[in-house]
Amino acid sequence: QVAELWADTELAEIGVYRAAPVVVPEGGVLVSYTFERDRTGAVVCVGVFEEPPQPPYEPITVSASSAKLVLDDDGIYTQVETICRNHPVNAVRIFWESAKDWVENDPYVAAIGAELGLADEQQHDMFVRAQLKDRVS
Repeated sequence: QVAELWADTELAEIGVYRAAPVVVPEGGVLVSYTFERDRTGAVVCVGVFEEPPQPPYEPITVSASSAKLVLDDDGIYTQVETICRNHPVNAVRIFWESAKDWVENDPYVAAIGAELGLADEQQHDMFVRAQLKDRVS
């Protein structure tokens, strides 16, 4: 009712000012707000928001054949095969020869990537390309 019965000038005389409501971004949560004056002297409502929660990261799973085709596309298949067949950890050798699927965050994949000196971004890019190959075949 205050907004309907009182003029802005009358409200200003008693220290009450109109402010547009805070617009909450989609998925956001309003935590708190304060009132401030903008450059023109108008009273504005400033909100503090929590970011919407991010969905949990889902590692990419690809077929071993698609992963190996990407290694071949990048010209490093023979190098990786040599590393894996001669790796001191038996499990890496078994993984190379027997795994049907490769999962991006698998410790054996990480071991191979470390041997090659691949950055996480490079390895992720390779999985994205292998995933595209899986979709085509």
